[in-house]
Amino acid sequence: MKVVRAQTTGIISSLETPYGIIYAALLLGEIPTFKELLGGAIILLTAFYSTVLSKKKISQQRGHVSGP
Repeated sequence: MKVVRAQTTGIISSLETPYGIIYAALLLGEIPTFKELLGGAIILLTAFYSTVLSKKKISQQRGHVSGP
């Protein structure tokens, strides 16, 4: 891989927190609090939204408009 976009790097690094919560729950038996679960969900939803928005912009730039 020669080039990694800044957005991709940012998404991957922001997912470190939810992955940490999951690993702590599975490996250490730590039960996450509601605030931790909510924070992880917000991060995951933001990463998903950003990815979808980015793909939509790229397809529009290439002339492949999808959806209304």
